[in-house]
Amino acid sequence: MRDERTQELIEIPLHDMRRWEGPYVYVAYPKQLFKASTGKYQDADQEKTIAKTQADHERLSSDWQESPDLARAHYDRQQNEIAKASAESAGADRSMSAKAQIERAKYDGASDFDMVTDVPAPKLPPRAKKD
Repeated sequence: MRDERTQELIEIPLHDMRRWEGPYVYVAYPKQLFKASTGKYQDADQEKTIAKTQADHERLSSDWQESPDLARAHYDRQQNEIAKASAESAGADRSMSAKAQIERAKYDGASDFDMVTDVPAPKLPPRAKKD
């Protein structure tokens, strides 16, 4: 290292912190990623993981974001999309037949999800072929 006053080259011992100083260099990885979810919405509660390489980052789902704020925004967008789809489905249910509404209500009760957007079509017996 060069002395600032005399401009002479000097050797710095290992324990001296000046030995490790240098220009800032941006390094993309490792990178900490955040994921917001139900009950884990605040910064301290969010799930965290570290992606060591670009490949690790790409292997993770799109739920993992680069900051707590981005993770919350992504989670809010997902919940809004689910709520919108559920509301559209509930609106479409009003025009269904009584039998279909009963089937829908039965499926809603059997589901673990808060908002159901799709009900699987019932399996019908095969029809006889006409010759």
